[in-house]
Amino acid sequence: MSDYLSKDEISNIVMAFKEMDLKPCAQTPDDFKTWMEDYKDTDDDLWNAYLPRISAFSGDAKTGTPYDLWRYEVQCLIKTGHTHETITMAIRRSLRGDASKVPMRLGPEATIDDIIDKMDSIYGSVDQPEALLGQFYTARQQDDEDVATWACRLEEILSKAKNRKNVTEENINDMLTSKFFDGLRPEMKNIVRYKKDTITDFHSLLKATREIENQHNLKPSLKKKPPTQATSKSMTTTVENRQIQQLTALVKQLSQDVKALKEDRNCDQPSTNIQWSRRDTSWTPYHPDETTIYRPVEQHRRHKQNDFTCWRCRQAGHYAIDCTVRLDHSRKTQRALNLQQSFIMKQSTQQTEQKSPISGLLGSSNEVPYYC
Repeated sequence: MSDYLSKDEISNIVMAFKEMDLKPCAQTPDDFKTWMEDYKDTDDDLWNAYLPRISAFSGDAKTGTPYDLWRYEVQCLIKTGHTHETITMAIRRSLRGDASKVPMRLGPEATIDDIIDKMDSIYGSVDQPEALLGQFYTARQQDDEDVATWACRLEEILSKAKNRKNVTEENINDMLTSKFFDGLRPEMKNIVRYKKDTITDFHSLLKATREIENQHNLKPSLKKKPPTQATSKSMTTTVENRQIQQLTALVKQLSQDVKALKEDRNCDQPSTNIQWSRRDTSWTPYHPDETTIYRPVEQHRRHKQNDFTCWRCRQAGHYAIDCTVRLDHSRKTQRALNLQQSFIMKQSTQQTEQKSPISGLLGSSNEVPYYC
């Protein structure tokens, strides 16, 4: 007896019975066994003294337990044979956040089926059976997904369709086997093809495919990656940081030198006796020499009115931009005067020839002399 329980353990059991205000019948081993069986059937038995634990569910699938998993644990708890009150209390204690208010609105007399039906209407899947089957037949193995993950994803989709009673139990194995092989990646599919022709059970095909995946190192995590040189990268980073620090210090020093030069230049530059040339487009200041006397020169002298001549009409007293002479009238007048002058000169020439005596004696230039 001492080999099975020590004195301390026996004393602890006695103390526990005393704290629970229980006195078992332990005159013989059979009497104690009978007492334990009778005590188990009572409402306040040892099996219901402590509530079973269910995963906490808050309604947020991203950060907490998914609803499908929580519902599965509740169904398993129902199969264990616990009393209705124990399971109901375990469900209430497992709910968190907004989900904990669902059984509260149903009242304290709500049954397990009432709570499950209400939770299904709020957090259960609302996908149509046709949509689930379409999701199942269009699924493909992803590049970052191994064979086991791909198979679990298919089973999860098909289990949802099964719960909607759109898929029978007899067709599940054939559907999983066919879709599992069709959705594999091309490199894996070519290797597993001969296994598909000889294995008809889904779980056996999954196990054989996993073995081939391990033999050929086709897992996404086991694919060869380019070697990384951590030491060289750290050394390169250190050298780059030093260069950046040196360049920063050099730029800072140059900025201080430029600032000092600007201050010295501003101190040496005179603030008076600066003459700006109006006609100079660059607007550079003129600094007179200290050794010469500064005599301002009048840049714009006013000329007399008769010192310039208009190049347009050749008249004095104004510029061509201010000329108002009508050149077309002057040209006509000049032409008329020229014609008149030529006509007068022609008439005067004819009159001179008629009055001259020499012209009468000699005759005209067309006359030919006759000799007898």
